[in-house]
Amino acid sequence: MTTTAQRDVTLTPQQSECVNYSSRSLLIRGVPGSGKTVVLLRRARKFAESDNCCTVRILTYNRTLARFAGELVAQLNRPQIQVMTFHSWAQKATTAVMGFRRVVSAPVRRELIERYVAEAKAASPANTLLAREFEFWRDEIAWIKGSLIGRETDYLAAERRGRGSALKAADRSVAWSVYMRYQRALERSQKVDWEDYGRVLLDRIDQWPARLYCDHVLVDEAQDLHPNQLAVLGRMAKRSLTIAADEGQKIYKTAFAWSDLGINVRGGGSKRLGQTFRSTRQIIGLANCLRLRDRRENGSAEESELYDLPDIEGPRPAVWNVGTELKEEEVTIGIVKGLLHDQPDATIGLLARSWDTLYRFNALFREHRLPFGFIKDDDGAAITTAGIKLSTFHGAKGLEFDFVIISRFSENTTPPRADTGADEIDLSVERRLIYVSMTRAKFGLFFTYSGKPSPFIEEFDPSLYDAKSV
Repeated sequence: MTTTAQRDVTLTPQQSECVNYSSRSLLIRGVPGSGKTVVLLRRARKFAESDNCCTVRILTYNRTLARFAGELVAQLNRPQIQVMTFHSWAQKATTAVMGFRRVVSAPVRRELIERYVAEAKAASPANTLLAREFEFWRDEIAWIKGSLIGRETDYLAAERRGRGSALKAADRSVAWSVYMRYQRALERSQKVDWEDYGRVLLDRIDQWPARLYCDHVLVDEAQDLHPNQLAVLGRMAKRSLTIAADEGQKIYKTAFAWSDLGINVRGGGSKRLGQTFRSTRQIIGLANCLRLRDRRENGSAEESELYDLPDIEGPRPAVWNVGTELKEEEVTIGIVKGLLHDQPDATIGLLARSWDTLYRFNALFREHRLPFGFIKDDDGAAITTAGIKLSTFHGAKGLEFDFVIISRFSENTTPPRADTGADEIDLSVERRLIYVSMTRAKFGLFFTYSGKPSPFIEEFDPSLYDAKSV
């Protein structure tokens, strides 16, 4: 099998229009497999070929996607095209404008946040907001930092789009006090959060050295970046800014309007790629079930479109119901062996919600002498080469495989069990993770579960998949 970039791809009229767009800012909204990354690569190559002296940067949210894009860019043989994550660039940029700042570790961040929540709870024991789980506070602080909010009055007036639940003014004041205590603790220790980079760089934009700017900036999977990070990228671009995004694949709790960031995509600067060329009609049909539910629960005018069914035909996805986790592993090994026997040069993505599941399959694949590799950040298995690839749902973002197996599609695993009730936005994020994972598959899709199935299976139309059991 070959990757999208390796094929002699003939662009559609819509894709060609995006590649040749000449104004400064371009927003490409594309469905999974619609060629967003191909368009970005063609556009980057076009810039590089038209001016050998120009600088071109492709930026992504996660390192796995950056590594995947880097492997594709290497085929273009254009050294002035750089590929990196926003955070890797921003860390160097922040060091250039204010000196090195170490990123606070996850355990220390949790300890600090829980300490200041506990202090606030001691002062206001009746406040139910302070009983919320750590994840709420972590995400709320990240949302504040990423949303260009600098004062309490701004926070009190903010719409909190993407956060999923309203907060009264009194609760917002309490949340702001927790945020400020946490932020002061970071400043005292001269540390930062990843979300601080955008704020720091915007505040010090007059101190940017020339090397931080770039002629042409292209952003892949932009929906997962915070607003302040996108605003920074807009400032970075000297000649053009190209943004590829898909709200249906949003897996992080942020929402924004482009105009709020000083990025003007009006007047023809917003294009939609509505047809997928990656997956089969059967895979997209089943994935659309989750899309439909997401639209009902959290839809907006921009997010409300269901995706066009492709012309490519294939087998219906298979959902395997097995008795035990041990039997589930046996079934998975059987599926993998069958696929490798029929198509030894295929890519097979084994995707799971947690690394614990993947580490278990690590031992099993070794035992059965099956070739495999982990896709984890910027090391591990080459992404575009044939073989079995093990990845979390998050890590598979932006990638593609010939076949995908979604493992442990069980209750309390997908989504994971929460100690407190998950609100709808949490379920929406989990649903989109499944949607993203499903749409990584080009030709075949499999689910396996033992015990009770994931509640998301109830959102599937039973006529669109084959139910199997052993």
